[in-house]
Amino acid sequence: ENCRFQSIDVKLGEELDKMANQYETAQRAQQQQSDQKLDELLEKLKELARRQEQEAERQRRRAQAGQQGGSGGDQQRSLAQQVEEAARRLEQLSREENRPELGEAERQLRQAADQMRQASANGQSGTAQAAAALDRLQEAQKRLQQSQAGRAERDVQDALRQAGEIAREQ
Repeated sequence: ENCRFQSIDVKLGEELDKMANQYETAQRAQQQQSDQKLDELLEKLKELARRQEQEAERQRRRAQAGQQGGSGGDQQRSLAQQVEEAARRLEQLSREENRPELGEAERQLRQAADQMRQASANGQSGTAQAAAALDRLQEAQKRLQQSQAGRAERDVQDALRQAGEIAREQ
């Protein structure tokens, strides 16, 4: 009977290991999906920052030449909408993944969108708001890049932990 209990104990242990591995695999897959969403969002922000930089430069040149806003207001409003959408996606990701550190980047994106709208409404005098919006976008971008750096550290720790588990099993 003692042998039977040992057999059950071994089977139970194997089943628990199997379940733990399945859980860890699912967790890793979910984390990779989250990481991919964040990477895509960061790329989008880089593109928006590049376009905002161009728009801020156009506004600065128009202001120096004493020209009115022209199509710049439309461009700023469009950029503001896209930045606002990126902020919503970041907020959703922060909530779904329970990552409050993303909240500051989301707040900066919302500020950038507000400043873009002000720049479009103020026309010629909106140059300062356009530049401030670019600053907010770049700050949000830096925060997300810092989050990526933390991800690399997490991945290294996970690999070390898995290596330790494999070594213990052998």
